[in-house]
Amino acid sequence: MAAAYESIATTNWADFAANPSNITVAKPTGLAAGDLMIFSIHGNFNAYADSGSVTPASGWTYIAGATQTSGNERSAVYAAGKIATAGDVAASNFTFACNIGGGTSAAAGTITRFSDAAYPTIFTSEFSSSALTTTLFANAITPTADCVLLMLLTTWSQTGSPTMSSYAIATSTPTWTEQFDNFTITGENGCAAVATGPRTATTSTGNWGATPSSSNGYSSGILIAIQSPVTGNAMFMGANF
Repeated sequence: MAAAYESIATTNWADFAANPSNITVAKPTGLAAGDLMIFSIHGNFNAYADSGSVTPASGWTYIAGATQTSGNERSAVYAAGKIATAGDVAASNFTFACNIGGGTSAAAGTITRFSDAAYPTIFTSEFSSSALTTTLFANAITPTADCVLLMLLTTWSQTGSPTMSSYAIATSTPTWTEQFDNFTITGENGCAAVATGPRTATTSTGNWGATPSSSNGYSSGILIAIQSPVTGNAMFMGANF
């Protein structure tokens, strides 16, 4: 069986003037023991804040993080994962300690639930550049098995009410389903987005990314390939933009 998206729990953007702060995300609907959970935090902070850090809740494992530190508005995305236990199923929510800079910072969080998914051998890579009009990430991953589920996490830092669309990889792009797309109206403006898509090809993904509705912002992103336990471990690639 192939890994499958099941549900997502999310928070709206919240002001992170206090530094450090906690972010609490509810348990995803239908969570069962053995499911893979992937937590993501999407941060937007001003140029006077540091790049920040996130401490996973107990039992969670860091996957990848990407921070854009150029310009006056900055963005960050961070991911951690966990195979759900009976204790997780009984829990109501999960809390992560965040230190993303204070000032006019803001953040949103998600926990996405996958069934028939393995946990992970980890591959990460990061890079950064100045402001661009689209989020085009240059790093690729090459899945070691077919029938993977791709997950794309992006943060876009820009004024207004931006949204994200046109998720894509350069080679054999799947049909993407947007699972979350939320912009902040507090602190620093920005957009957090999560999309998933099944892919059978084992070739390199090539460049990947998404397109925001506003231009000249700062972005960061992580591309994740999730394999089923039958085909092998999940692979993770993070890129900073």
